[in-house]
Amino acid sequence: MRLVLANEPDWQSALAGERLVSNEKGEVLWSTLVTVEHRKRKLPGNFFSQLVSSAQETIHFPVAVQLPFLGREWLFVTSVDHFASGASVQFDGVRLYGMDAAGTFNLAVNKDAAGWRFPGVAWPVSEPGYQVVTLSATPSGAGWTVTLTIRRLPEPVVR
Repeated sequence: MRLVLANEPDWQSALAGERLVSNEKGEVLWSTLVTVEHRKRKLPGNFFSQLVSSAQETIHFPVAVQLPFLGREWLFVTSVDHFASGASVQFDGVRLYGMDAAGTFNLAVNKDAAGWRFPGVAWPVSEPGYQVVTLSATPSGAGWTVTLTIRRLPEPVVR
């Protein structure tokens, strides 16, 4: 797999980030230097508390993973926001990109009522091949630990 922080310059390039191999447990441990991105978000809660609360500063970590699906490589992008209270929240769903002729992952995979529409695939797909099981960010010494657990889903059967 290839991991890249999706706020780096040229993050959609096939050369961005690092190619990594998982250990016997299927885990990848990766360390990199990043520019921390700050955002203002409202901490999710019940309707009333969210309505009257103000936005708080968060540390935002967008992560992209290049993985195979449907016989091709795709860039799966997800993100997490860390609040001062310690909460890690995923506000945005998964975004997917296919590779164009120049080797850049900028062909958006769209989702509609029928499913995911992968460029070059004639039929909609109900699931995008992988599921984010865990995504969190926690302070760790002078840096951060971002934990991402992805589960591979079965390939669709075409009949």
